[in-house]
Amino acid sequence: MASLPSPTQVSGIHTGTYEAYYRQVDPNNHGSIGALDAARFLKKSGLSDIILSKVWDLSDPAGKGYLNKGGFFVALKLVALAQSGQEVNMVNIMMDTAPPKMGDIVPVMSVHNSIMSPPVINNSLLTSDWAVKAAERARYDQLFDSLQPLNGMIPGNKVKGLLMDSKLPLDTLGKIWDLADQDKDGMLDRHEFMVAMHLVYKALEKYTIPNSLPPELMPPVKRKDPISVPVLPGAVKVMPNLVMPVESTKPSVPPLPVSTWVVTADEKSKYDTLFHQTDVDKDGFVSGFEIKDVFLRSGVTQSVLAHIWTLCDIKQSGKLNGEQFALAMWLINQKLQGLDPPAALTSEMIPPSFRSKPPIDGVIENNNAPYSNPELDMITKDIEELAREKHILETDIAQKEADIKIKNGEIKSLQSELDTLAATLKQLENQKGEAQKRLNDLKNQKTAVEKELNDIQELLEEEQAKVDNLRRQADEQEHTLKSQEDELNSKKQELEGLKQEEAGLAQQQKDSRNQLDNLTKNLQDTQLQISQEQHRQMNDAVVMYDSAISSGDTSSVGDASLNITPEFRDPEYSRIVMVNGGSPIEHSKALPNSKDPFSSLNGPADSGGDAFGNENLFKNDPFKNPNHPTADPFSSNDGFGAAFSAKPPGCPKQPWVPGQTLFAEPSLFCNLHP
Repeated sequence: MASLPSPTQVSGIHTGTYEAYYRQVDPNNHGSIGALDAARFLKKSGLSDIILSKVWDLSDPAGKGYLNKGGFFVALKLVALAQSGQEVNMVNIMMDTAPPKMGDIVPVMSVHNSIMSPPVINNSLLTSDWAVKAAERARYDQLFDSLQPLNGMIPGNKVKGLLMDSKLPLDTLGKIWDLADQDKDGMLDRHEFMVAMHLVYKALEKYTIPNSLPPELMPPVKRKDPISVPVLPGAVKVMPNLVMPVESTKPSVPPLPVSTWVVTADEKSKYDTLFHQTDVDKDGFVSGFEIKDVFLRSGVTQSVLAHIWTLCDIKQSGKLNGEQFALAMWLINQKLQGLDPPAALTSEMIPPSFRSKPPIDGVIENNNAPYSNPELDMITKDIEELAREKHILETDIAQKEADIKIKNGEIKSLQSELDTLAATLKQLENQKGEAQKRLNDLKNQKTAVEKELNDIQELLEEEQAKVDNLRRQADEQEHTLKSQEDELNSKKQELEGLKQEEAGLAQQQKDSRNQLDNLTKNLQDTQLQISQEQHRQMNDAVVMYDSAISSGDTSSVGDASLNITPEFRDPEYSRIVMVNGGSPIEHSKALPNSKDPFSSLNGPADSGGDAFGNENLFKNDPFKNPNHPTADPFSSNDGFGAAFSAKPPGCPKQPWVPGQTLFAEPSLFCNLHP
C-alpha cells in the first residue's frame, strides 16, 4: 500500500496555515488526532457528510481510526480541493490550491509565533470580508429605530422574528445570536443589532459564519481591563467616611488575612501553556467554543463541565482569563481524582485577580499610636463581616443567575434541537415517500425483469434442446461418417485389388493378343500355302483335263483330280473370321470337337459324299426344258464317272477328311499321280 506524501509536499506554500489548523486540533502535540476530534473539526468546512467520509477514507487508507500529521494535512488538502470545485482524489493532492476554509481560525506562520506573539492580520482582506460600510450602517440604524428600542435595547423576541424572516438554518441563526449578544443579556443594543444584521446578510451571501467575532465587528472600545469582584456601593461610601475622621489619630486597622490559592505555581505554569495554545485570537481570553474540545477530552460529563464553567466564569462574561482557565482545569483534575466541584467557590479557590482588596488605602498603620477607638474597631469589623456576607450572597445570586442562564440556554438548545428534529422528521417523511415510490418502481422493474428472465429461461431451454438434438445428430453423423469412411477404405482396398487384377488381365489380354497375332500370321501363311497348293493342283488338273479331252482318253484322269474342291477364300477375310472366333459358313453350328485348328478352313465335314450333299444345285436352271428332259447334256450321270470311279488302294475317298492335317501322310496326293 502506497504511503501518504509528506506534509510539506501536501501544504506547499500554505504550510503556516496547515500548521495552525493542526495545532488547533492537537494543541499538546500528541502526534495523533482521534476520529471524533478530526470529524468535529472537518465539519467546520461546511462540506457534506458524503464528501467528508471520502476525505476520511483517503486520509486514513490503513483504517487505523486516527490521523497523524501527514494524514491530517492530506484531509485538509482534500477539503481545499472540494471547496475549490476540484475532484477529491489522491491524483490532485499535489495541486496548488487555496488553503481550506475552516471557519474563523486564523492561520499563523509557525507554532512559536502562535504561542509567543499575536498573528499578523491582513487588514485589507478582513476589511473586504467583514467591514461594515457607511450605507449598510445607516440601513441597520434605520432598521434598529423601526423596532422601537427601549432604553437603547431591543428584546430578543423582537429580533427573533426578523432573523427568522431570513430563512437561514436555525443553527446558523443561533450562532449569529451568540456572536451578536456579546454581554449575554438576551437583548441587543445598537452595535449588537448592527453585528447581527451584518452577519445575516453575509450568511445570505454564502459567507461562512466565523466562530468568534471578527475585529471589524467588535465594539469601538474593547474592554480588556482587569476584572475584579464588584464592591458594594454602601461599603465603598462607608469605608472612607469612617476612616477619614480618624486619619489624625491613625488607628491601627489589621489587614484582612490573605489566603493562598488552590492552584500551585507549577500547575499555573502548565495551564498557562495550554491557555496560550487555546487562545486563538490572542486577546487574553478563551471562549467556550475555544476550550470546548479541551474540556471534552478530559472525559468529564458535560453537566459537570457546565457547572465548572459557571463557577469559573465569575463575571458571567462568556470568557475566561488565564487564572479562570487554570482554576477550571484544576477543578477538572479534582473531579478526575473523585472530588466533586463545590456548589460555590471558596475563598481559596477565587483567583487572586478577583479577590477584594483590603480598604487600607487611607489608613496609615502606626504602631506607636497612643490612642485606639474600640467603637471604631467594632464598626470596622461589622462592616467587614457584612461585606463578606454580601459577597457570599452576591456569589450565590450570581450562581443562581448562571444556573438560570444555563437552563435557559439548555431550553433554547432543546427548542432548537426540537425544531431541527421536526424539520428532519419532515424531511425524512418526504424521503420516505420518495423511497416508497422508488421501492414501488423497483418492484415493478423486478417483476418485469423476472418475467423477462423466465422468457429467457424458456428460450434457453428450447435452444438447449436444439443444441442437444444437433449434438445427437452430429454424433450420429459422425458415427455414420466413420462407418462410411471404413467402407470407403474397404472399397478402396477392393478397388486397388481390382485394379491390380485388371492390370494382370490386361497383361494377359496383351499376351493373348500377341499370341493370337502370331497364330493369325501362321494361319495366313498356311492358307497361302494351301491356296498355292490348290492352285497348283487345279492347274495340274486343268492340264490333265485338257490333255484327256484332247486325247479323248479320260482314263488318265484320276478320281482325286476330279474331287478337288477349291476354296475361294480371301486371306484377309479368313483372318477376320479367325479373329472373331467363327466360320462364315457355320454361324449357326458349333465347331466340331476337333483338335485341328484349321478344320474350319477345309469346308464342311464330308463323310465320303459330295460336299453339297444330295442337293441339286441346278434344279432352278432357267435353260432346262421340262418337255425335253433328255435334252440336258448333264442330266445323265457323269460321263467321266467310269474313268475316275476306281481309286487306287490306300487313298481315301476325300482327301480333306476332318481331323486330318493337310500333310498328315504322303498318300494324301496319291490320286494326283496315276
